[in-house]
Amino acid sequence: MASRQFFALFFFLVFCGFSVQAQWMPERTFRLNPGDSIDVSVFRVLAETEQLLDATLRLSGTGHVELPNGSRVKVSGTSMRSVNAHIEEGFRDRSDLSGLNVRAHVVRINGRPIVCLFGEVGTPGHTIWESGMTLADLFEKAGGLGPGSDRRRINVFRDGRHTRVDIREEGVAESFELKAGDIIVVELSLLRL
Repeated sequence: MASRQFFALFFFLVFCGFSVQAQWMPERTFRLNPGDSIDVSVFRVLAETEQLLDATLRLSGTGHVELPNGSRVKVSGTSMRSVNAHIEEGFRDRSDLSGLNVRAHVVRINGRPIVCLFGEVGTPGHTIWESGMTLADLFEKAGGLGPGSDRRRINVFRDGRHTRVDIREEGVAESFELKAGDIIVVELSLLRL
């Protein structure tokens, strides 16, 4: 009886299209949902730079984030490009601030950590981080490196630090393990311009 259940589960997983791998979420179509988390940094740049916010904000069940000035900003259903504008507007609603510089990026989707890939790749976007995931795995999910990508200049942003990885040597992309929250940016090769 147990073997029948095993084969039924195996059939479902293989033939019904169930994927145990994380789905690729292209940047151009990705939308935030309640429960997602975003890292937000807000600076006011006048004569001196003043940091107004540097925090991870979780979208409430209604899709709002709470800002330190008391504003509630709805960002659910929006793209990451428009989140920055919504948060800036939320800061301006409660005070007369000029010179704002807002930077936000997704760090968790449905409570699960992600990695982001931007730049000269097939389809820039996000995916759920999986233990053991490598640069090569991420490039494959994104449809590969773009034709103008600079394999000497793969930028990895991790825990506030920047590392440049050269993947021209065989096996480097396959052995470079990613960590939850990594942001990878593939530069355009200046040699091809």
